[in-house]
Amino acid sequence: MTVESACRNVSHTQAMYDACKGALAEVPNPMSDHDATVYALAAARGAMASADATVVAANEQVKYNGSLSGEEKGAYEGCVEAYATAEHAMGAVLNKLGACSFGGGLADDYMSGLLAVESCRDRVIKLPASPLYAMVLVDRNKVGLALFLEFAMNTIPLPRLPLLVLVAVSLTIAGVAADEKTCPGAPTMTVESACRNVSGTQAMYDTCRDALAGVADPASDHDVTVYALAAAHGAVASAEATMGAAIDEVRNNSSLPGDERDAYMECAVDYSTALHAMGSVVDKLDGCSFDGLAGDYLNGLIDVENCRDRVLKLPASPLYAMVLVDRNKAGMALFLGKLLGI
Repeated sequence: MTVESACRNVSHTQAMYDACKGALAEVPNPMSDHDATVYALAAARGAMASADATVVAANEQVKYNGSLSGEEKGAYEGCVEAYATAEHAMGAVLNKLGACSFGGGLADDYMSGLLAVESCRDRVIKLPASPLYAMVLVDRNKVGLALFLEFAMNTIPLPRLPLLVLVAVSLTIAGVAADEKTCPGAPTMTVESACRNVSGTQAMYDTCRDALAGVADPASDHDVTVYALAAAHGAVASAEATMGAAIDEVRNNSSLPGDERDAYMECAVDYSTALHAMGSVVDKLDGCSFDGLAGDYLNGLIDVENCRDRVLKLPASPLYAMVLVDRNKAGMALFLGKLLGI
């Protein structure tokens, strides 16, 4: 397939598409068909080069920055250690791709690399002023995209804890100024009118007012796209938090029973596809493009409900209440989206 086809195949948001095109920029003759392994190799090489640059930057900070705080120094040293694991894993990926060896733990190598970078991100996220902060987020995107390209080409099975979607959706949302949004033909109304229109019960009304609490000047009329975007943002943020909690439990709770561990891993997969769908919702709302929007809303809601069915059997689980909240928020996002006539 062509570079364009490859990136369209793996991208459910504009942010993912842009990241893919950037990762494959080195591929010659992008309008021609290439073996998908060419794209997987290009993305893996880009991820490795990006990680190398981050390790160099972290080591330089530790060695030469005398004003580095103890917390920063510890974080950077931990990142260097984590990145050694990531680079070993991505080196194995490159070797296997070069040999056309798609079994033998290729998916696990990708995941090891991604989780190692993720462990560094957990350290630097507490240091947003750090020069490494943005670098690590870029690395996380690039390793995740490399994994996703390979998965989408059907040479490896779906990874158990897909994390790329978190990054892609977060990047998509960061650029949206919902309060200023207008779409041709969309109705206008106040927050109160919108919530009365979509609410059949007091609980639904309260959920709606909660979802739109961040809308500026709620007593004034706004394009209902503003409300749909606000609700979609809230649903995504809530789902991201739940997926993060599920992954943390799997990675860090050694006393987790087997049935709970399996449920959380399966919920992480459910939520990855839910976030794909909600990322598509955000992109379409932001672009005033409503074709297929109802389907995206429903796909996101169904995926959250799949996880809900798993955790219903685990009422003592810390995720139980979180998933029910996510279901309510995804449902409210759909109801507010319907004000657009979808």
